[in-house]
Amino acid sequence: MRTTRAAFSVLMAAGLAGLGAYSCAHGTGPVRLDLPADTTTFVAWPAPPATPRIRYLREIRVPTDVGIQQGFFSRIARVFTGSDDSREIQNPYGVAVTPAGVIFVADGSTASIHVFDVNGGAYRQIRENSAGPLRHPVGIWASPGGDVAYSDAETASVTWLD
Repeated sequence: MRTTRAAFSVLMAAGLAGLGAYSCAHGTGPVRLDLPADTTTFVAWPAPPATPRIRYLREIRVPTDVGIQQGFFSRIARVFTGSDDSREIQNPYGVAVTPAGVIFVADGSTASIHVFDVNGGAYRQIRENSAGPLRHPVGIWASPGGDVAYSDAETASVTWLD
């Protein structure tokens, strides 16, 4: 058992060292690529000549970034209740998208999960679940069936959203 652990540790260290050396030697950090004049400049990773697998498309910080407007009655209610529920993403730790196109963002700083239903034009913030209040959500996952689970760093748990 000890030999197996030692061998595994050596293999992991060698693999990580190789990955680090490859990254440094090949400049695999984000790179700005200039496209032909009829397109825009975009950021992609990994750098050429490797095939880009991740591409920057846009930034989402608030619901209006994806065309979701706050309703009239919601604005009025916020004025009268003094509710200052932050609709801006502060510190995103995880992102998941359901097959229906609903975007979930785990935000540890606001202790909430931001939900952007772009197709339905709706936004909501989840601060509490049947398991209790969210403390520090860091990871989020959407199943092919549309169910969503999140991990909470403070409670050391993984919970399905209601």
